[in-house]
Amino acid sequence: MKIDDRGWLDIDGASVSSHIALSRALVGRKAGWLDMIEKGMPKEWQDGPQIESVPYPQVLVSRAVTDGRALDAVLRSTNGGGRVAVELSQLRPGAQYSVTGGVDPAVVADDQGRASVQVELNGRSELRVAPAA
Repeated sequence: MKIDDRGWLDIDGASVSSHIALSRALVGRKAGWLDMIEKGMPKEWQDGPQIESVPYPQVLVSRAVTDGRALDAVLRSTNGGGRVAVELSQLRPGAQYSVTGGVDPAVVADDQGRASVQVELNGRSELRVAPAA
């Protein structure tokens, strides 16, 4: 996800419906549109950890929220579950993160701030990735 040279939010490979859903999530509350115009996207959302990808349609992301440091997500399996890779981005390069809800208890971001977390899905699963203490 990035802001292109026109100032538009661009998500590679996302459908029009996905862009609409994201727009509704950003501005679909009282004064949401006004806040986006006057204040812009919160810095925490721009800089915090993100889910880069999941194996769709096997996995649906029903919630993903960042406070600028940690990422809290809810994932749902659509085919009965199993072990899947959740690709993360916008982590601090070389930093260690604790993982709750993943197969391994920790992950280290690569030089580009990316990491892959294995999650055992069985219906609804919560995932938290936070800087290690």
